[in-house]
Amino acid sequence: MLHRLLILLLVCGLAACKKAPEAAQIVVWPELSAFDEIAAKAEGLAQVGDGAALRQMQPDVVKLGTAVTPATIPANAKNPAGLQQPLADLAELLTKLSTAPLNDDDLKTYTLALHPLVAVMMTEAGMPHIHANEGPHGGFFHPVFAVDGKQAATLEIKLHDDAGDLEVWLVQGGRDGPPLDLPLDSVLKLDLPDLKRSVELRVRDSQQNAGEDGVSNSRGGLTNYFIFPGETGADAKWLMGTAFAAKARLTLPGGHSSEVFVFKPHVHHE
Repeated sequence: MLHRLLILLLVCGLAACKKAPEAAQIVVWPELSAFDEIAAKAEGLAQVGDGAALRQMQPDVVKLGTAVTPATIPANAKNPAGLQQPLADLAELLTKLSTAPLNDDDLKTYTLALHPLVAVMMTEAGMPHIHANEGPHGGFFHPVFAVDGKQAATLEIKLHDDAGDLEVWLVQGGRDGPPLDLPLDSVLKLDLPDLKRSVELRVRDSQQNAGEDGVSNSRGGLTNYFIFPGETGADAKWLMGTAFAAKARLTLPGGHSSEVFVFKPHVHHE
């Protein structure tokens, strides 16, 4: 009996000495993340045809892109072998972007190829593809300015590529501020000047004004959440598609407004 007890204690002791499996480390690739941000901005400028701004950004695009090399691949990358071809393709694109002079069509073509390539590399590396200005609802942050030119608020805008509907959340001050609540009958206007179109955003309803997550956004007759088209019956098909992009400006009651920004969808991946 004593012999069996000693064996049992030895087995238990050995099991206790085994190290617990380490949690998977987050893949961090600073060079690729920095390039992702500027590639996304350049892509937006190319999509809306702002050639002047795109040319101004071109040197920085090339500079940040050339910093993404095989030597910078993180040690814990998910699939290093799968990164070799995208990195070679990136180097080739950057060489083309560095060749002067580039006509407008080539500049646009090469620029539009960058961000999808980044997405492939992030997948192979095992990184989440989230941009620095992406908000908690999956939309994108843009500052809102008062009539005196000072930032008064921040908007998060989310266009759903699969339906053309959009949502806006408003917060006071910077992006981490508290909700900027407006009366429930408020109307926000989104102008798309190049398309000569505009849409009006209103509350979903005058009771809970719940978001798509079902959580109420109504607080004592006030809210910071507005949508289009809601139950208005307005046509939203022209806003559909992953390739949609346009310059836009959002105006709030009282004259507060954003600067012109590139309005792009949140893409629903399968």
